[in-house]
Amino acid sequence: MIKTQRESAHSADATLLIGEAVQELRRRYPGFEANEYTASEADQMGAAFAIARLDGVPVGCGALRPFETANSVEIKRMFVRDAYRRQGISRQILAFLEQTARELGYQKIVLETGTKQPEAIQLYHVSGYHRIPNFGEITDETICVCFAKEL
Repeated sequence: MIKTQRESAHSADATLLIGEAVQELRRRYPGFEANEYTASEADQMGAAFAIARLDGVPVGCGALRPFETANSVEIKRMFVRDAYRRQGISRQILAFLEQTARELGYQKIVLETGTKQPEAIQLYHVSGYHRIPNFGEITDETICVCFAKEL
């Protein structure tokens, strides 16, 4: 059974999953450095980090961090380990993050993904997200795709 819950981003499991997520990005986008997400970002007021576990084994993660506009939060490091993909785990993590964002008082979620992650783009489309202009440091990056959803 899959269970997703808030956990410390400083735990060994969180460190492992974040590291694997970064390695996945580097594999898909050679030469492109992903915006680093650090465990300390999960310590901010209004932030959260979640881990999905299958029978206690960490299989995926996702994070929320306050965004630059009021009442908005950004999803970071949505990731499911390769061996556990195509089982609905990413949908469960996304739903958990959306519910957590609502509980924290946010009205809008934004996120960025990349053109070499068609499965992520599909997930966000079917989950009610719509394309928005790229934001922040990636405004001019053609490999980046940004989405938003009103909660």
